[in-house]
Amino acid sequence: METDQSTSADDAAETDMRETVKMYERKLKDLEAEFERCLGELKVTTSTSEKESHPPTDHALPYKKEFKIQGQIGDPGQRDKLAFMSLVHQIDSGLKRGYPEKEIVEAVVRAVTPGLQLRDYLEGRDDLDLPITRRLLRAHFQERGATELYQELCGISQGRIETAQNFVLRALALKQRVLFASKEANAKFKYDQTLVESMFEHAVSTGLSNAEVRQEVKNAFSSNKCSEEDLLERVNQASHSEAERARKMQLKKPVTASVEMTGNDRHKPEVKKEKSPNLYEEVQLLKTQVAEIHKAITAGGRAKTFERRPRGCSDCQQDGIGDSCRHCYKCGKFGHLSRGCLAGKQQGNANRSPLGDEKGPQAMSMQ
Repeated sequence: METDQSTSADDAAETDMRETVKMYERKLKDLEAEFERCLGELKVTTSTSEKESHPPTDHALPYKKEFKIQGQIGDPGQRDKLAFMSLVHQIDSGLKRGYPEKEIVEAVVRAVTPGLQLRDYLEGRDDLDLPITRRLLRAHFQERGATELYQELCGISQGRIETAQNFVLRALALKQRVLFASKEANAKFKYDQTLVESMFEHAVSTGLSNAEVRQEVKNAFSSNKCSEEDLLERVNQASHSEAERARKMQLKKPVTASVEMTGNDRHKPEVKKEKSPNLYEEVQLLKTQVAEIHKAITAGGRAKTFERRPRGCSDCQQDGIGDSCRHCYKCGKFGHLSRGCLAGKQQGNANRSPLGDEKGPQAMSMQ
């Protein structure tokens, strides 16, 4: 009986233990679920706090970022400095993005190259606002008025080394400058955009040097819906087509000649003879004649060089005193030279009188 009681007591204790374990397992699962829920709430709270802590980007609020001018303002005409139209474009862009005018003016003053008189003047002026700054910048860059720019647009033409694309771009830039100068508050004359557009079309149509490109531009202007980018594309295509045509015309003759000649005879003079046989024969004949003339002149000069005429008349030569002879080599008389002798072809002193022979030595001694 005691053994049975002890066994039942052990079974009851084991059952209680199992119930206790199951209870703790349920509590553990509940704690894990609660932990997961708290962890999720913590993540949501952290992400919300991060969004609140970081301000919006510059794209949402551009006025939070300090306005700066890209580049420097130098003397007019400097290539590495800002141009007037580029500076005005940056100023207008800052106004559109919501920057205050005072901040834009300060950025313009900081962009002026240190050491220029313009910067010293702008920094020393108290009542400086954006309209006054633009007028001062226009005077500094020596910008012309709308009338002068419009006249330049009327007489614009393509340069000798300028491409059609660059010419059209230059005309477009000049048109924009005319329109911009007309919108200035202090402009004396204001040109309507329709008038400027019409003058631009006329100037470009008459200023292009190539006839094919000029005709393509006229066709583009004849269509009512031709934007500036369409015009540039059509000019580009027409220029490429004209360059290709010119290249083909230049390669036409060399291609024909290469068909006629073989690979071995490419560098031989017979190729030139096939191209222009008459001219080739004439050149070869002239070369032969010049060579013969040169040979004859050289041979004649050598003969005269070796056939040296002895000095003195024939009698003096026989007596061995030819170097000291004072007679005429032709007639043998005194008083003249052989080149002024009137005796004709008479040689020597055969016609000399005996008296002349007797007086000859005295005359020689007197000389």
